[in-house]
Amino acid sequence: MVKPTVPLLATLTFGQSLTNDDFLNLKSALRTYVASDVEKIPPLVRMSFHDLVNFDPFKNEGGPHGCLAEKPISEFKENAGVSDSVMDLKKFVTEKFPKKPFTFGDVISLAGKVAVETAFPCMQIKWSFGRSSCKNTTESESGATGGVDTIAKFQPFLNRYGLTAREMAILTAGSHGLAGAAAEVANSGFGDHDFGDVNSGRLWIDTSLKTEWKPQTLPNGNLQYTANVNGATIMRLPSDLVFFPSVVQKAGKGIVDTSANGVEQELKEFAKKNRSNFDAEFAKVYAKMLLIGTQHEKLTEFKEPASHDSCASDTEPTKTDVATTTSSATVTKGSYVTVPIPGGGYTNIPMAYTSIELPSKQYTVVPVSYTALPDTKGGYNVVPVACTIVPDAKGGYNVVPVSYGESVATPVATAPAGNYGVVSGTVDAFVGKVLGYLFVVYTVFMV
Repeated sequence: MVKPTVPLLATLTFGQSLTNDDFLNLKSALRTYVASDVEKIPPLVRMSFHDLVNFDPFKNEGGPHGCLAEKPISEFKENAGVSDSVMDLKKFVTEKFPKKPFTFGDVISLAGKVAVETAFPCMQIKWSFGRSSCKNTTESESGATGGVDTIAKFQPFLNRYGLTAREMAILTAGSHGLAGAAAEVANSGFGDHDFGDVNSGRLWIDTSLKTEWKPQTLPNGNLQYTANVNGATIMRLPSDLVFFPSVVQKAGKGIVDTSANGVEQELKEFAKKNRSNFDAEFAKVYAKMLLIGTQHEKLTEFKEPASHDSCASDTEPTKTDVATTTSSATVTKGSYVTVPIPGGGYTNIPMAYTSIELPSKQYTVVPVSYTALPDTKGGYNVVPVACTIVPDAKGGYNVVPVSYGESVATPVATAPAGNYGVVSGTVDAFVGKVLGYLFVVYTVFMV
């Protein structure tokens, strides 16, 4: 007899309900999913917008219902390059929660929230659950393209979404300010370069303003802008620089839309301030974006513990900043830097989280979003950070994993839990005993 197959994702039926705890468990699983490969972050954030991008209240079409996984919507040109990520996410959640009737609209939306909070660890984005499942796929392909080069051309989309030009500029800066966010000619008609290599919307704005951009007309006729920054070619789309008319004017090609002068001035103010100012605003606007198309849904506010109560919210190192902290530091791919540790050895530090200093202490505490722990066979297992911080006998701190398959003694005193890793001051501290505690010290490796 043929066994019935479990649908990729169940839909809510009469008598079934999901609790806040169910979504806490889903969020925890999604954090593990994202931590297993941080390159998932940009496509998950893109996915969270593309699932609702065709929402049109005037036609009563579209909305965040998970239709992104269904044909013909999955085959829309605007969704090129995202379908593999959609199906991978769907498969992960279905296998992890085969009996939970999560709608895929909620899954995509929460995955976007988790991806953003992983990239920007000081954020906590408000969210609600209860999106209905995909009931029809008749929506039209009507999302804005990277070629939108005036506010007037943006306005029909802003009207549909209930967003202002300022809010769209903030969404653009935050989402394109993700390390690894990029455009590919094969998918969007623009590319093939990253928008930047550090998780920072504020820095994306600052770079947009201060860089000398060169216009580039692609063989397909599309105009884009490129520049060499820190030895790498990065790019901006017309829809990026539409909010920076002075930058377009300086580049010498493209429409200089002076109606965006006010938005550009506000972005300049964000560039002058600490990153926490932009991050707080992006969190609000991104939360608003996730509600687009849910006006007639009965959503329930998601309740979760406060997080990130210890993080370097205003610290925003660049490659130059980090490299100057030690003469032999070398930059690795993405938003990480390899820093030599006194006594020998190296550790990878996420650049967007904290500046790196190696004072005369036994340890330096560094916020991270995930870590790799050595296993019993000499390899490493990447796991989400869920650790307790304990002071050591020499004035620094150590990390005790609270959920890992090794025997760990309970420390006598603990500091508040948080997302932390440890840069060791000596080689033997990578794996060894620390005075005053009988537990294993694990150090951060990004693998």
